[in-house]
Amino acid sequence: MLTGSVSSLLRAQNTIYFDVFSACVLIYDYILTFNSEVSLIWGEPWKSLKILFLLSRYLPFADTILIFLDHSVSSQSVCLDLGLAMGLLFSAGSCITEYIFAVRTWAMWEFDRKIGTVLATMYLATWLPDIVVAVLFTRGAKYLPPNPVAPGCNEASADTTIFLGQSGVLTVYWLILIGLMVAKGGSPWSVSSFLRAQNTIYFDVFSACILIYDYILTFNSEVSLIWGEPWKSLKILFLLSRYLPFADITLIFLNHSVSSQSECSALGLAMGLLFSVGSCITEYIFAVRTWAMWEFDRKVGMVLATMYLATWLPDIVVVVIFKRGAKYLPPNPVAHGCNEAWADSTIFLGQSGVLIVYWLILIGLMVVKGGSPWKVLFKEDFFSILYRDGAFDSFQRVMHSVLTNHLLFHLRRHGRKIVRWDLEEVTSGTRSPIGPLVFEHELDLTSDETNT
Repeated sequence: MLTGSVSSLLRAQNTIYFDVFSACVLIYDYILTFNSEVSLIWGEPWKSLKILFLLSRYLPFADTILIFLDHSVSSQSVCLDLGLAMGLLFSAGSCITEYIFAVRTWAMWEFDRKIGTVLATMYLATWLPDIVVAVLFTRGAKYLPPNPVAPGCNEASADTTIFLGQSGVLTVYWLILIGLMVAKGGSPWSVSSFLRAQNTIYFDVFSACILIYDYILTFNSEVSLIWGEPWKSLKILFLLSRYLPFADITLIFLNHSVSSQSECSALGLAMGLLFSVGSCITEYIFAVRTWAMWEFDRKVGMVLATMYLATWLPDIVVVVIFKRGAKYLPPNPVAHGCNEAWADSTIFLGQSGVLIVYWLILIGLMVVKGGSPWKVLFKEDFFSILYRDGAFDSFQRVMHSVLTNHLLFHLRRHGRKIVRWDLEEVTSGTRSPIGPLVFEHELDLTSDETNT
């Protein structure tokens, strides 16, 4: 049996953290992009790609509702039907978003007939069987009887062989698709543009959601297990490690709204110091826990104390130097908040190496005394559990939709900026209005026509 904290996370919580995160990202992204949807999509004619866009946009809300129902139902037969519905909805949504990405790739190749044939064959050979696999996988799943400790649908077993096989097919499909995109248009993504344009806001929202959700879940435990205890050092450190992240989150969201470079510099320093202090506190607790595993042996205690002081005190100094030397971009209406233009990462990377050595030694001490902390994961097929409990399904589905939506919004916005068609030509039928998808190839053709 899988035991310990990993079991508690996967079984008792039943992946609800990932589901809450996915729901938060979905709603947050919807609020951010609703205006773009109204201005760029709603007024367009009802053609196939507009319909597919709206399906890819709104199906994840149905996914999310079913996912949260999955945490509340108690009948095994209802769980089976719900699992089948979730599997079909997930597969259908994936088929829609992947179709849009395939069309986008085809457009990069200027709708070449041979490439279109290859893409169509690949798409049908990959995504139609995916629906069949989803049905077979969910129909073959066995669920535990109702359990007051872990409510909702909890799979007891499922045949992951066919699921893993289809995952291999999907991997090959994505590799070929990426290869076609790279061969024609360069890298299909830019990590820089993602981090700069979105300014890591999704990860910050995720962190805030998890922090608040976990606080609500564990508040009763804090009251019953901590509040009544005497005020000793470890209680104080626990409360600091518990509540300092709320200050972190507040500063992080302020970081997305300030516009002055001097304010950004001061805020960056405050965030760095708060992060370092919080890390020092939590790492002290882990060090004491490791020392306790060695029954508070004096020699081990001296080693841990020396390591701790040599690692975490310099970490605060490094953060101050790093943040003081950072340069920020001036206020920018496109990318709001604080955006670092330059920072000397050499000293930061050096300190990161020291931290890695510290963690390796700490893990080594834990392994020597208490056995491998990972061994328990492989007493059962840990990755089968991930597939069975679907730890990342909701997140994958939401991000699939979110990224597709942003792709279409950017294409549509670019089309409106570049293409200026005369209203009289559109109404007379000489030119059709721009559809919900405007590809670079179409823009080039329009530009050539305009020049001639």
